Amino acid sequence: MPLAVPAGKFELPYRLTGVTWRTPGSVAGRALGAVGPIVAGVPPDLPVAISVHGLAVLNLRCPHLNLSEQACSAGAKEKLRVNRLLPWQQSVIVVQFNLPGR
Repeated sequence: MPLAVPAGKFELPYRLTGVTWRTPGSVAGRALGAVGPIVAGVPPDLPVAISVHGLAVLNLRCPHLNLSEQACSAGAKEKLRVNRLLPWQQSVIVVQFNLPGR
């Protein structure tokens, strides 16, 4: 999605399907999914804000941060967000959620 004019901020909502894996040894019906921005050709330190919406979402983790900062969720259960802006190169997050029917 090339931008026609320079922008200080843009939002790109999207829905992913079939990109999850079950968590062995965890509660039955629980899974993890990886989410990151779908952009290329941007500066490596471009600040990225990520939020994940849904009743099934339980937690977010930022695996590319220092271990003490990896627990990075904030907000209400149905609208979790990362508690800081992440540099684009570190902006993949892991989402813990309940599978449908749980």
